[in-house]
Amino acid sequence: MALAQNLNKVEVETLVPHTGKMFLLDRIVSHDVGSRTLISEVDITTDDLFFDEELRGIPSWVGFEYMAQSVSALSGIFNKELGVDPKIGFIVSVSNYTPSVFVFTPGKTVSVHVRESIRVESTVTFEGKIFEEGTLVATATLNAVEFDSVDAVK
Repeated sequence: MALAQNLNKVEVETLVPHTGKMFLLDRIVSHDVGSRTLISEVDITTDDLFFDEELRGIPSWVGFEYMAQSVSALSGIFNKELGVDPKIGFIVSVSNYTPSVFVFTPGKTVSVHVRESIRVESTVTFEGKIFEEGTLVATATLNAVEFDSVDAVK
């Protein structure tokens, strides 16, 4: 059973373990289980948990959390479409996070692109990119580990 390409905030919340103000994604606009890619969007607003009055925006370092939540959504979609139980995942490192902007500006939407690039057993590497109005504004590599259950983490 394939999921719709466009998933709204409520639908995306079922795929990501974060809740409340810590849940940052607004929608998924596309995903492809075969190529293990996903594009999500975040509407930048002044009521965001990370909005900084002095900066008049959201610090660009928050972009790696946008990427991490997009990775979680991709994993959730992948498992759901394959009929596999969801895995417990942890981002263990974010490397080469390179933003070209200092803040994400209210009133704009950022597009977050993630792609699984390497999988070796339970260790997975993802490439992330953030675009603002079509311009690449941040890139990073995220490394994660997945477990079948909470008991496996202990």
